[in-house]
Amino acid sequence: MFNYINLKENLILALLFISLFLISTFLYKDFGISIDEDSTRHHGLVSLNYIKILINDYLNLNLVIDENIQDLKNYEYKTYGVFFELLVLGLENVF
Repeated sequence: MFNYINLKENLILALLFISLFLISTFLYKDFGISIDEDSTRHHGLVSLNYIKILINDYLNLNLVIDENIQDLKNYEYKTYGVFFELLVLGLENVF
């Protein structure tokens, strides 16, 4: 026997999905996905530079240190989490 309750629920879910898809298609330019990309990259560069300094001090590997990037000790946003940025910058340096 045909179940109208399941049909109604599936229709409501399908309409909800389609409406959310259409709304997001028209609004995607307003989301500002890359607004903070430069600042988070800079946070990662400051931390990566600091890690390079530590490695050079303890292991004498002569890693290239960018003198134009400020020191982490005097950096205003040093408490920001940079795990992902360090991961991406590490991959960037490898490749």
